[in-house]
Amino acid sequence: MDTVLVSLAEVALKSRPVRDLLERRLINQIRFFLSREGFTAFNIRRMQGRICIETGDPQKAAEILSKRLFGAATIMPALRTTTNIDEITRSAIKIAAQSINPHESFAVRPRTVGDHPYTSRDLAVQIGAVILEKLREKEIHVNLDEPDRIIHVEAREDAAFIYTQILRGLGGLPYGSQGRLVSLFSGGIDSPVAAWMMMKRGAQVLPLFLDQRPYVGESYCQRVLEAAHIIGGYVPVSSFSLYIIDFCEVMERILTYREPSLRCVLCKRAMYRAASALASR
Repeated sequence: MDTVLVSLAEVALKSRPVRDLLERRLINQIRFFLSREGFTAFNIRRMQGRICIETGDPQKAAEILSKRLFGAATIMPALRTTTNIDEITRSAIKIAAQSINPHESFAVRPRTVGDHPYTSRDLAVQIGAVILEKLREKEIHVNLDEPDRIIHVEAREDAAFIYTQILRGLGGLPYGSQGRLVSLFSGGIDSPVAAWMMMKRGAQVLPLFLDQRPYVGESYCQRVLEAAHIIGGYVPVSSFSLYIIDFCEVMERILTYREPSLRCVLCKRAMYRAASALASR
């Protein structure tokens, strides 16, 4: 393998001008995540419905992007070759020899994009027949319904790609493409999940923690920092800030209110007002 193919999630549904903008943002974020993980030599280019990344370690790159990149539907480590059907067949045999074990079944799933002197069916018939012939000592067989191994082939404009592994991406839209919002952030599970889900929708999230010490313990604050650190791993920028407001004086005033049943409502109201002030600023 020498290439990573990234298929687009909701980006592919947008109009051409919007899609161009989102794809450029997605490419910049791919470049950020790979550079952060130590990749130095890689090339990224756009194709119809795909982003193609040429790198020396496509397996590692694909795993990184599948876990961090918003806006990707699937990610595939692939072997790149020419669009010549004989070259495609030879490359597919190499992949099949490595991936298909003795006595297993296989299927060829081809796809053609653009003008080629062959159809998807032509690819499936030729590649499948040659694999059966070249690997007959393994006693493999074809099963189109429930194969043990699938050889995927994509013949595109100026190159073809063969792969067997499809990693599921995070989906959604590129981070920061849909505006900014303030997220009330606490030491529980709800607020980090809510922030992550809005990040998946393309929002740039500004997490806000309202520090209520000494009414909460140090362990609670530590959980907030840990959650913010985890959320920050999905952000394709070099700096990610957790905003903190000292909420102790507000809590003191709320706790002196004569109706204990309303304290929770007052606390929530004060938190929303603080978040609104940060959002305005």
